Amino acid sequence: MKRQRRNFIAPTAGALLAAAVGMWALAPAAQATVVLGQVDTFQDGTTMGWSEGITSPNPPTNVATGGPAGAGDRYVQNIATGGGGAGSRQIMYNQSQWAGDYIAAGVDRINAMVANQGATDLYLRVAVEGDFAERYASSTAVHLPPNSGWVPVSFDLSPAGMAQVTGSDSLATVLAGVGELRILSAQSSPSWVGDSTPSTLGVDNIVAAPEPGSLALVLLGATVLLRRRA
Repeated sequence: MKRQRRNFIAPTAGALLAAAVGMWALAPAAQATVVLGQVDTFQDGTTMGWSEGITSPNPPTNVATGGPAGAGDRYVQNIATGGGGAGSRQIMYNQSQWAGDYIAAGVDRINAMVANQGATDLYLRVAVEGDFAERYASSTAVHLPPNSGWVPVSFDLSPAGMAQVTGSDSLATVLAGVGELRILSAQSSPSWVGDSTPSTLGVDNIVAAPEPGSLALVLLGATVLLRRRA
């Protein structure tokens, strides 16, 4: 008994394009990575990926005016309610443009403009997380008194400026594969979760900076100034 011959039908260009689009849609999205000199100015009207998590009743918001440059200067504001539960702690995090390899990028510091807009003292730190909950946070907090107005802060990411919170990996290993960057208030010690305290924090011009005194820092300052004027 002879087998019936099946005619081969060549796929059309449209079918191939549809298949390619389908495969692209199923592929994981490329993750942004930290770049030396990047600046979160919030002038696009968003929080630029800064969040407290989807369960927070009071997530960070973009405020249209009143930043360090005055009228028309946008910034992000984060409110903490105190007490317990989601939204109670003064903390916000970013898992997009602030993730990546800080070592390869040459990012040694996080600089920002901040304002304590509440009536509670804040003790600001940054914290980073690598794989498997390997975490480091600022060894020393920056004290921000109530109603401070806008002030510059700089967080040192070197071994002298960071302390291990959880895990056993070295700081260099964590910084080579950061999955999340946090800005938080923790008074007594380096922390990943921060203090539960009613507070309001304004943040603007978050900069991925090199070590102090380098030529890159001078060029970075000029870049930030030009971006603010744009």
